Amino acid sequence: MEKINHNNFPKSSQAQQTFVKGWSWGEIKVSEDQIKFESCKQPWFVLPYSGISNVSLPTKNEIGLEFNFEEEDGDNQ
Repeated sequence: MEKINHNNFPKSSQAQQTFVKGWSWGEIKVSEDQIKFESCKQPWFVLPYSGISNVSLPTKNEIGLEFNFEEEDGDNQ
């Protein structure tokens, strides 16, 4: 299959883990100025604290984040 894909498509294929449960979505690494979300030792995205407007703790195993949605020119809609 890899050989057929390589001949027909410019990118190589990789096996990827599929996540079907909320608790298998990877690790959260908290640093001084940002939160990094990783899975399979690969970064998914980085969220700076300046992008968070509110945090809630609905249960002991859950956290809710509200984000700032400011336009580039500073207008909120």
